[in-house]
Formats: sequence, structure tokens, C-alpha cells
Amino acid sequence: MSVFKFRQFDVAQSGSVHKVGTDSMILGALLNGNPNTVLDIGTGTGVLALMAAQQFPKAIISAVEVEQEAFQLASLNFSNAPFSEQLNLFHVNFLQWNTTTRFDLIVCNPPYFKSSMLSPDEVRANARHEMNLGFTSLLVKAKKLLSETGAFWCIIPFDRLQELRETADDHELFVKSIFTIFGKPNHPKRSIVVLQIQQVDALIEEKLTVRNEKGQYTDEYIQLTKDFHNKSIAE
Repeated sequence: MSVFKFRQFDVAQSGSVHKVGTDSMILGALLNGNPNTVLDIGTGTGVLALMAAQQFPKAIISAVEVEQEAFQLASLNFSNAPFSEQLNLFHVNFLQWNTTTRFDLIVCNPPYFKSSMLSPDEVRANARHEMNLGFTSLLVKAKKLLSETGAFWCIIPFDRLQELRETADDHELFVKSIFTIFGKPNHPKRSIVVLQIQQVDALIEEKLTVRNEKGQYTDEYIQLTKDFHNKSIAE
């Protein structure tokens, strides 16, 4: 078992459960607002829920995870966190989860490798592919759980942005913000999309580049994640 150390908490990682990566680091660091209730869909090791707990010390954080190994890791990481009292973990399929809570912020790093070759490992395959959670089912369920002024945050491949926007439009969810994430300059890799129930006056579009042409972390990435990394990542 390996451990990814953050400033205020640790994330134990093992086996086939998706490891902490740049996607989660950026998504968790970008979360904003003043939510009272937060939901992390498919929490995995629990990293996004833990980052939300650090970001929003007055919020109650709920996390759902269907895979047994990931659920056990998240449970361990939550219990060891200094803000464990904020965190609630549910071992359940998100699409079958029943709750009366409405969430001010919902976040998800979904399984999005739609057409790539499946891993022979079932847990890893479930974490990386849409077998269990496609865009339509994800958005329909998330919309039901949003509070009236709530926001749904997710990170997807850059080349699937239009598909997500069309799906959101079909289900009357409005795009509030789009963050385009570049792995290196001129190489868009991911899109972080923020959706809400209420209509949007003006779309906010921003960009973030993770590494420069030399492979070093950019100043903007270092600045964004400085409250979470437990050591300097400047090279």
C-alpha cells in the first residue's frame, strides 16, 4: 500500500483503485462557493471528498462508492483525516442510491474512457470506463440531487465536451463554467464543466496549463494546488 501525502491529510492507495492524479488534484483545488452539503460521486480513495472537506470546513461531505476495495480505502482515509466528522461514506451504486438530502455542490471524476480497450481487471475497468455510469444517467441522477442553487462539477476528456454539453442541454442543465486543462501548451487534455439548474447569464471560460514545454509544472498549476501539496513541486 502506498500513501499520497497532502498538506492536511493522507490518501492510502492500493491494488486496482484509481490512484491520485492531476485530474483530481485540479478538480478538487478549483472547487469553490460556500456549500453546506457536498456529494462526491464514485469517490474511489476519497481524495475529492477529502479535498472538499479541507476547502469547506463547515460543510457536510457525503461520498458514494460501489466497489468494495475502493470503499474500504476511502473508509480508512476518511477515518484517518483530521476532518473525519464532516465525512459520510455510502457503499452503494450511485444510480440506486436513495437520499432526501439536496446538495449545494456535487463533484465527480467519472469513468469516461468510452471506446478504449477494456482492462482485464474488473475493478480498474469499472473505474475507467462507462460500463456503469454514462453521461445521461449521471446527469439525470445528479440533477435530482442538486439544491436549487447547487452546482455539479465534473472532469471529462476535452474531445467529449460537446457531447456532455448536448446531454446537459437535453436535460435542462445549464453550463456555468468551462475550464480547459492543457497537459502542455497547445495540448488540451481535459475539460472541467460546472452545471446548474438555473439559467446562466454568461458562460465563464478559463484555461489552465499543467506543465511547460520542458515538462516542469507551471506557476499557475503550482499556485492553484499549493494548499494541498505537502511539499514544493517546483522544479
